Amino acid sequence: TGIWSTNGTGYFAPSDTIFNTNYVLSASEMATGGLVTLTLTSTNNGLCAAVMNTLSINIIPKPVVTAGADYTTCASAIVFTLNGSATFQSAATTPTWSVVSGTGAFSNINVPNPTYSMSVNDTIQGYVILVISAQGICPNAETDTVRIDILKLPYVNAGINTTICDNNMVALSGTITGFTGTGQWSSSGTGTFTPSSSSLTTGYNPSGGDLLTGSVTFTLASTNNQGCNSVKDTLKITFKNSPVANFSIGNACVNSPVFFSDGSSGSIATQSWDFGDGGTSISSNPIHTYSLANIYTVTYTVTSSNGCTDTVTKSIQINSLPNANFTYTNACQSLPAYFQDLSTISVGSNIVSWDWNFGDTGIDTINKNPTHIYATPGLYIVSLIVTSDKGCVDNIQLPVNVNPKPKAEFGMTNNPTLALETVYFNDFSTPTNSVVAWNWNFGDQSFSTAQNPTHFYLNQGSYYVTLTVADGNGCRDSITKSIEVTLLPLVPTAFSPNKDGSNDVLFVRGGPFEKMKFRVYNSWGEMIFESEDQKVGWDGTWRGADSPIGVYVWVLDVDMFNNKSVKKTGDVTLLR
Repeated sequence: TGIWSTNGTGYFAPSDTIFNTNYVLSASEMATGGLVTLTLTSTNNGLCAAVMNTLSINIIPKPVVTAGADYTTCASAIVFTLNGSATFQSAATTPTWSVVSGTGAFSNINVPNPTYSMSVNDTIQGYVILVISAQGICPNAETDTVRIDILKLPYVNAGINTTICDNNMVALSGTITGFTGTGQWSSSGTGTFTPSSSSLTTGYNPSGGDLLTGSVTFTLASTNNQGCNSVKDTLKITFKNSPVANFSIGNACVNSPVFFSDGSSGSIATQSWDFGDGGTSISSNPIHTYSLANIYTVTYTVTSSNGCTDTVTKSIQINSLPNANFTYTNACQSLPAYFQDLSTISVGSNIVSWDWNFGDTGIDTINKNPTHIYATPGLYIVSLIVTSDKGCVDNIQLPVNVNPKPKAEFGMTNNPTLALETVYFNDFSTPTNSVVAWNWNFGDQSFSTAQNPTHFYLNQGSYYVTLTVADGNGCRDSITKSIEVTLLPLVPTAFSPNKDGSNDVLFVRGGPFEKMKFRVYNSWGEMIFESEDQKVGWDGTWRGADSPIGVYVWVLDVDMFNNKSVKKTGDVTLLR
């Protein structure tokens, strides 16, 4: 048995204990060459010394060649220079270039850096593979290859020239194919690209200046050209005038016609309306009715004679209608009938006006809850029109039965009457069976609710008796009559005509009287005073002189207004 050893940097394979083994050169040994010594030494020698034998190997390095890194060039370059090298034992050596795939030609196949002229087939193929080789003293030459991709010029298409409406965004959709698929848009105008000018499919918002000019030219240029020149294509867009859609809306209420008025400009050929509730129209000024209160989006599209369109949308608030209603009380002839508004409207709106027509030419446009007096009984049709703050209107008509009023009438047993004399009042109101309530006002702060009351007066005077009657419908009527209350004549028992302003004249009290004769006699039976006017009394004189103190006799004859006659006598004391 034995074992191999070396002074080199290689290794034995499969093992250094096998006589017939291999020595594998290291990378540095192959690169630099040199002398390597291999030694075989005996093993398992027992008591004997080991025996060895050596073998020297001179290693000659192989040539080093490189064709350069793979790269890409443009088809327009036609000729390109190779970047190869070849050395042997660290000295330049002569290489040889050949074509693995390609049909072009070298300027010199035995120099490291020749030029290569591409053929048409090379550009069609899109690449060439070239090889460089160098020969040392060993039988096999060393080689290296390089792949050169030939870039075909990209295909750029901006689109076809066209005419569009001036209210549309310009839709750009370019195409770039080949070794690059990216590009950049530019324009002759001053508009903006959306979302970006570097997107092949993008939009362009023309400026006012662009529209005034009438056209814009677009250029699409390829980018990421790998050193090649950019390829460009152009597109011209021409603008044609578009209409401008617009409309106005009238008052908008549920179940009421809404008038839409076209306000568009331009040469309008057709119109199309979408009222937002499923309704449509092709009229220029349509009328549409909404059945539900809501906010609707109205879309109006107009088309001009050149085929351009424009669309405008507006929101319309359809307001709730008020619900007109009312009630009334006490509809009686010649009495105020009270009308109460019961109209309602949904939350968010308010009723702001009331228009009453009472059916007898009477109207009220001010009051929410008016009163009205009907002069004649009968059936009247009363209408109420209510209007909301949104201008929405509703109306209602209801029959109002105006009941006839009763006829108040009464009589009195004695008029004039004497104070403290009972007066019998008799109700003669008609219809006799319909009156259910009586209200008497006797004019002296006294009242009664009896149908046929009695009453007496404490003091003389003229009193106004009013009877108010009411029937079962609450209808009322009143009548007022006067009554005269008189007092029986009364003569004072004394007076003092001393001109002190108190009790200076002897008057007949009571009355009023229809006729009166008042006479005064002295103690000799002579008549010293006579008067037929109650306002004229005796001042205590006779024949221009003061009468003496004493007792005088008077005689009084009175005709009362109630056809009664009163005769009285008495005496009076004259005091000074």
